Amino acid sequence: FNQEQTSENYEWKYYAEIFPVERSVFEDTEGRMKEELNVSGSNITFNIPTLLNNTVYAVRFLAVNEYTGSTNTILEQLSSQANQQLLTTGGDRVIQSLQTTRYLLNNVVQVKSGRINATQVRANEKLLYVWYFKTSQYNNLRDKAVGITSPDVDYSNLGDFELLKISYQTQEHFDVFDVDGFRYERYGRVFRVPPLVNMSAKWDARWHRNFTDPYIYDLLENLRREGMTRSYYSRNYRKTGAPPVYAVDFSRAYRPRQALRESEYIPLPPSSSSSGSGTGGIAGMGITTSTISFGSGMFMSSISAPVLAPQLKINYEPGIFVPLDFYRVRSIAGRVVAIYGLWGSEFMPNYLKYPVSRVLYYPYQRMYNGQYGINFNFNNPPSCADPDDFSGGIKATKYFTY
Repeated sequence: FNQEQTSENYEWKYYAEIFPVERSVFEDTEGRMKEELNVSGSNITFNIPTLLNNTVYAVRFLAVNEYTGSTNTILEQLSSQANQQLLTTGGDRVIQSLQTTRYLLNNVVQVKSGRINATQVRANEKLLYVWYFKTSQYNNLRDKAVGITSPDVDYSNLGDFELLKISYQTQEHFDVFDVDGFRYERYGRVFRVPPLVNMSAKWDARWHRNFTDPYIYDLLENLRREGMTRSYYSRNYRKTGAPPVYAVDFSRAYRPRQALRESEYIPLPPSSSSSGSGTGGIAGMGITTSTISFGSGMFMSSISAPVLAPQLKINYEPGIFVPLDFYRVRSIAGRVVAIYGLWGSEFMPNYLKYPVSRVLYYPYQRMYNGQYGINFNFNNPPSCADPDDFSGGIKATKYFTY
C-alpha cells in the first residue's frame, strides 16, 4: 500500500473487515471481523472468521487514520475520545434507519429487512477495495454431496465408444468457481486457478476388475516391466489418466450458479412500492420486503410456485477412452508375440500368456451393466486452508446404476 501523509500523532493502518450485508444478520455478533492486514510485498493475508451458512458477506480493505499519540493531557484525551466517537458514530451511520419491523395487515405479515451499504465508511476511514460472496448452505463438500440424489442415466454409443450422461437431483448448485475455476492477470501475465471441484471414476466396478484392468492396463504395465516393450498409450493420457479415472466432468449442459448479482448485495435504489406484489422496495431506504401469508390453520404457505431441485449434469466418459487403450494394447501385444512367441514360447512368462491371447483374439468388451461410482474431489486454492479440516482429495462418492 502507498503510505499517505497524516497529521501528527496519527497513523494510517490497514484493515480487512468482513460482515454480513443483511442488517438483521449483522446484529448477530457471529460471522463479523475486523483485523489488521499483514502486508508482505505484494501479498496480503488475513484470517477469516467462522461464517454463517447461506449468507451474503462483504469483504473490504480499509485505510484507517488512527490516533497514536499519548493520552496524558486532558486535550489529548479529548482528541482520542473524539476520534473514537467519529469511528463509532460513523459506523452507526452506515447502518442507521435499517431497523427491522413487522406489522400485520389483512392477515399478511410483511417483514422488512435492511441491507448495509458496504461502500460507506466511517469518518476516519478510506475504502480501498470491496467485494462480496455468498456462503454455501453446507459446511463442506462432503455434506453437500449428501444432498446429491436420484441419479438418472442416459446411455449412448458409437460402436465401442460409450458415453453415460448422469443427471442428479441436488439441493444446491455448484458455482462457476467450482466448475470453471477463474483467471486473473498479474504483472502482465494471465494466471488460471483450476476448478475447485473435480470428479473421478471410482475404479472398482465389475467391468474394471474383470476386463479393463487385467487385459489392458495391468497387461501393458507387465509387458513393460518384463522388458518386452517400451511402447505406451498413443493418446494424450495426462489429463484423463491411464486408466482414465479422470474422464468424468461437468456436462456442458450444466449451468452452474453464477457470481453474485448486484441485487443480492447492494441496497436497493429509491423506488415506489409495487402494487399487488409480494416483494418491493421502500423508497430511499435500501430496504427489501418479503411477504408471508398464513392459512386458516396457521399453515405457512408459499406465494410463489414451488421451486424444483436443481439438476447436476455429469458426463461419465471412461467408455470413450478405454476402447482407444484396448486397441493400442492389442497392437503392442501383436508386436510382442511376433518377437517372443506365445503359448509354446519359453520367453513369454506363463502369467502373461492368457491376458495376451485375450486381448489378441477376443473382441472388445463394452461396459457391464452394474454400479459405478463417481468421486467428488476438492482442490484447495493456493494458500487457502482446507474447509473440510482434513487433507485434500476425495470428499465423497456417489453411485449410479447403468
